[in-house]
Amino acid sequence: MNGTLSRVFDFLETDGWAVVESDEEENTLEAIFNGKEDQFGFVATYRPDERQLVFYSICPFEVPKERSYAVMELLTRVNIGIPIGNFELDLDDDFIRYKTSSAIENGAFTLEVIRPLIYANVFLTEAYIPAIREVMGGANPKVTAVKYDAIVASESE
Repeated sequence: MNGTLSRVFDFLETDGWAVVESDEEENTLEAIFNGKEDQFGFVATYRPDERQLVFYSICPFEVPKERSYAVMELLTRVNIGIPIGNFELDLDDDFIRYKTSSAIENGAFTLEVIRPLIYANVFLTEAYIPAIREVMGGANPKVTAVKYDAIVASESE
């Protein structure tokens, strides 16, 4: 495992995460995040040629086809207010993931860079999962986005 992913691995293990798989050829590692309400997958990928470190949290459910455009509207609305990262909806495979990333031209990915990217990633994924579920259940995407943006803002203060 390269030095960057080794630092990510060490951080996750120290923080109590279950690291479940590592692929040196793909420069990835996978872990499980145990949140307050949900458990979901987490993937770290290092792109050495671009000097990029990318983190993904994978929502623990698929979006029903009939609600994909409503969920897409919700995610588009919440993405506007998020300063670090974004939600992505795969319309072919119906899964949602949250992405944070960083590129460093010179130097190394230190814990000071890694830690906030990981915590922002899992915090925002966990915070918006209930909103996604509400919209999948028929709630209005615009109203739900406004409601959860306010909740997330109050929790992050």
